[in-house]
Amino acid sequence: MDLTNLISVFVPTHIVRADYDPFIKNEMIVETIKQTHEKLNLGDVEFFIYPDARFKKSHPRLMEQYYEYLDSIEKMPGFENININVVRDSRETMRNNWLKFIEDCKTPYMLFLEHDWKFNKDINLKQVIDVFEDNPKVGYVKFNRLPSNAADNLASSICWDWIHEVDNTLKTDLTLYKVSFFSGNPHVASVKRCREFYIPEMFKHCPPEMSKGSSHLEKDIKKAALSCIDSYRTCGYKKERGHMWPLSAGASVGKGCSECETAIRKQQEIWGLYSYVEPFKIVQHLGDHCRKE
Repeated sequence: MDLTNLISVFVPTHIVRADYDPFIKNEMIVETIKQTHEKLNLGDVEFFIYPDARFKKSHPRLMEQYYEYLDSIEKMPGFENININVVRDSRETMRNNWLKFIEDCKTPYMLFLEHDWKFNKDINLKQVIDVFEDNPKVGYVKFNRLPSNAADNLASSICWDWIHEVDNTLKTDLTLYKVSFFSGNPHVASVKRCREFYIPEMFKHCPPEMSKGSSHLEKDIKKAALSCIDSYRTCGYKKERGHMWPLSAGASVGKGCSECETAIRKQQEIWGLYSYVEPFKIVQHLGDHCRKE
């Protein structure tokens, strides 16, 4: 199946440890691109690499070295058939580069792929795209980095996803969980939904001056999702006690109310956020040491 006209890959990156031990020859991004191309059978699908442009100001010499390294990737062994485009007019922060990518994207779907992830299994990406084609309410599908039982526990313990349950109404053979929030984990998203809904909601509830900046795109979008949830409830919890999540199994279970639960479910339905979960890790994070400076 030729995916070239269906999906493009967004690869945000930055210089690791720029201030004290610059990591210019970033082997993580090489592994990420190479094995993603292989595991997802991407053929001539284009990888767009977006380096964080703030380093042009803070570390101009290192930034030029990093550009040279990124340009060299396509000449490395195993990259002969991988279509790579290093974006020279990238912007500062992941949020702004994501916006630029969505603005310029010419395919209906995008794969969000930070520079430090790997896939642990072969993925039939056309089957994932068919989820969007066959289920119009789906706008985003995340590849889970935890097996299903651990994903359930994490969702409730840190309350990142206030709803985490299988949606058996979807037309698909994949196991897809309803989730509440957008994540920076590898995921596929509808470019149209990003343009027409996710981005306007982010600007409405988290304009640039409120952004956490750096690599916190998912946290900026979460503010919009929380505002959406709050707009559907008048029970007073958001004012008196802060956000409540009655669908989790953590310490706060039961502290919400039926109106909270209705609002959480309604937000998930409107946003169309899902997680593709298996009994094993679908993706693995390579860069736990990698923190933006």
